[in-house]
Amino acid sequence: MARRIFYFLILIAIIALVVFFVRRNQVSQTPEPTASPQETTKQQELQNQFRYQIPENTQKITLVDVTGGNSTGLASRIYENGIFDLVVLADLPQPSNSNYYNVYLIKQDESQDTILAGTMTQTKGGYLLEFQSGTDYSDYSTLVVSLQTPGETEIGVDILQGNF
Repeated sequence: MARRIFYFLILIAIIALVVFFVRRNQVSQTPEPTASPQETTKQQELQNQFRYQIPENTQKITLVDVTGGNSTGLASRIYENGIFDLVVLADLPQPSNSNYYNVYLIKQDESQDTILAGTMTQTKGGYLLEFQSGTDYSDYSTLVVSLQTPGETEIGVDILQGNF
């Protein structure tokens, strides 16, 4: 009788372990969230507007206007073969005076380290920045497009923002 109880407990333990590992594997295989259909459409519209096709294998984000305006943007990044590539497409108004748009990458940790990726150039369709580096900035998850005034050394007025 004691042996039967012992075997029964072993059988229950084995079943519990199998259930545990099956459920754990199901949770860990959950696909990463993808852009909503609206975001995907907006991203495609920007690529068409700029006549610029962003490769499918990159991380993409839609940039939102934090001023309450109608500006919008798209950023993509990839670190591949020792090169960090960042592309930002933005539909922004022409800045007044000698103002210009800068793109910053911000690390979201206690350091809040900030990298100036560069100044956007005006192209047909809006503003564009192409940034390459041998440094992997993949852990800089926030991207900001700011309006700068000449001589300004800090981040100017945030216009567009998004998170990878």
